Amino acid sequence: HKEEAWHIFGQNLLLTGNFILPDAQKEPWDITLDYLRFPPRELPDPEEETDEEEIDLLQELDPSTLPAFNFKTAELSIGESNLGTFSFTLTPLEHGATITDFRMQEDVSSISGALEGSGATIDWDYEKGLHRSHFAGVFAAGDLAKVMPKWGHDANIVSRQARFDGELSWPGSPLAFALKKSSGEISMAINNGRFVNIDSGSSKLLGAFNFDAVVRRLELDFSDLYERGFSYDSINGELTFIDGVVHTRTPLIIDGPSSRLNINGEISLPNETI
Repeated sequence: HKEEAWHIFGQNLLLTGNFILPDAQKEPWDITLDYLRFPPRELPDPEEETDEEEIDLLQELDPSTLPAFNFKTAELSIGESNLGTFSFTLTPLEHGATITDFRMQEDVSSISGALEGSGATIDWDYEKGLHRSHFAGVFAAGDLAKVMPKWGHDANIVSRQARFDGELSWPGSPLAFALKKSSGEISMAINNGRFVNIDSGSSKLLGAFNFDAVVRRLELDFSDLYERGFSYDSINGELTFIDGVVHTRTPLIIDGPSSRLNINGEISLPNETI
């Protein structure tokens, strides 16, 4: 105990780092970790149909009872996937908590605020046993083929740059995030890449749009293009999410070296229909 605070160092397989707990109750804790490591996800078998609800690990937690704290870890890992460095400030509120200056940084992706130098925000509402979360910020990446597997998705799109900017809300705590139950608005811009394995039917834009089907409906031989992957120069669009159903606010435009696709409509992520 020194400087009117408890200084604690902890180390085990899960985490290593320092905790500073001020004597003054209104002062935020300071948590600085070298690493925070969780066991690997138990992913469902893609061949099996399941109707099981995803478990919200924070369902029983009232965020208003948490202490205020500043958090930073140089490494956050799930299984063998290192998701990068994370930092944020959590402030409890009467009906939940707010997470400000939320930042993630790793080799080829980042999470930040819309303004340069700012962090994202997450509003965490809790009332009568029900959680709801709202995220506002930017997810940016280099090659999505390297980023998507770290977050549990197939690596079926290669890119040089990608940016997703907007706001999304979903039922549940911040850990319960899933696009298939989110609502909000997203602007997307992806540059210089290709969709891979489109002839296998595995490459689906937002889980529903099969580029191989588009190519096969044309009465021309484009095998030299799609056998190596459907190349594009840019993908741009404004999307609205309503409970996991994606609506195009502006046409989703995919410009390629030999084609231009202009997509309007809606996609149901829960049902994987278009």
